Amino acid sequence: MEMDIPKHSFFLMLFALFSFSGNSQAITSTILEEYSKQPLESVSVYYDGTTIGTVTNQLGEFSLSNDIPTQAAIVISYLGYETRYFNQEQLKERNTIFLRESALSLDAVVLEVDPWSRKKKLNIFRREFLGREVSAKDCRILNEADIKLIYQPSYNRLIAHCENPIVIKNRYLGYELRYLLVDFEVQFARGTSGLRFTESVYLVGSTAFKELNDKPRKRHLKAREIEYLGSSLQFMRALTRKNLESKKFRCFINDTVAKSELFFPVNPYDYLLIKNDNAEFTKVNMNFKKLVVQYDQNRQSALIPQDGASEFKIDGFGIHSPPTAVLFSGDFGVKRIATLLPLDYELESP
Repeated sequence: MEMDIPKHSFFLMLFALFSFSGNSQAITSTILEEYSKQPLESVSVYYDGTTIGTVTNQLGEFSLSNDIPTQAAIVISYLGYETRYFNQEQLKERNTIFLRESALSLDAVVLEVDPWSRKKKLNIFRREFLGREVSAKDCRILNEADIKLIYQPSYNRLIAHCENPIVIKNRYLGYELRYLLVDFEVQFARGTSGLRFTESVYLVGSTAFKELNDKPRKRHLKAREIEYLGSSLQFMRALTRKNLESKKFRCFINDTVAKSELFFPVNPYDYLLIKNDNAEFTKVNMNFKKLVVQYDQNRQSALIPQDGASEFKIDGFGIHSPPTAVLFSGDFGVKRIATLLPLDYELESP
C-alpha cells in the first residue's frame, strides 16, 4: 500500500514541563512562606498533566502518592506566589519547601503599535488554545480577563501571558482544568494569495485536572474513549508495549533516496528501536527523518525528529521526554486543550 502525504502540514509544538524522576513513592513535605516562615494552607500540589494531586492542610503539610514511575513534574502552585517545579527525586529528602511572593509583573514593553482589537486577539487565542474542533464549543475559559494578549506586527505573531492559572470548564470531557501558562505564541505567515494563516503554535505550561462531577457521566466517558483511541498518548503506550498493530496503528516511510512523496508501510520497530535498559523507562532510538503514523486506516499523523535528536524516553504514563526530541504533525499535532486527557487516564489494561 502506498500513501500520498501532503507536503504542507500544520505543526503544533505542545510542551509540558517534564523532568525525570526516580522510584515512585509517597512524598510528604511542608510548605512555608519564605520570609515569615508561616505555613501556607490550600497550596495545590500535583503531577503535571494528571488528576493526581492534593492541597496542603492548616500546617502547610501535604502527602502525595503515585505508584507509576513518571517523568511528569510535580507542580506547587499558590495564588500570588511563584510556581515551583520538582521531580520525585528532588522532593524525596526535602522536608520543607519555601514559596516566595511573585513580583508584580510589568506589561511587555512594545515599541510598536498593536493594531488588533482585544476581541480579535481573544478569538484567535481561543481557537489556538482550546482547538478548532467541534469539541472546543463545549469548553469555556472562566477567567479570560486575566489573559494579556499582544500582537507584534513586525514579527507577525500573537503572544499571551497570564499570571493566574487559566481555568477551563470542559463540558465535552467532563473536567475542570487549571492551566499554568508559561509561554504561548502563534506565528502567522501569508500565503500566495496574501491571506494570513497560522504557521505554528508554541504552547508551554502545566495542567491540573479534576472531575466536573462526583461521578463521570456516560457521555463524558464515551468522549474520553474517543479522544484516547488513536491519540499520541495511546501511540506511545502501544510503542512501549510493542502492540502497535493490535491497537490499529500502522507506520509508513518514504524512499529518501528516490525523494519520493509516496510513503510505504514498514515495520515500526525497525525505525523506532526500543531498548528497555531501565525497567522504569523505555528508551527509543529514532532511525528516520519522517515517520507517518496511520490509525484505523483513516487518521494520519507524523513524527519528525528535531534539532538532531535521535532518541527519547517513555515513562509509565506514556509521556515522552524530552518533549523537544520529536515534533508531531497531522492528527497528533492539531490536538488542543479541548481534547486533552489526563496523563493518568486509563481505558485499557496493558
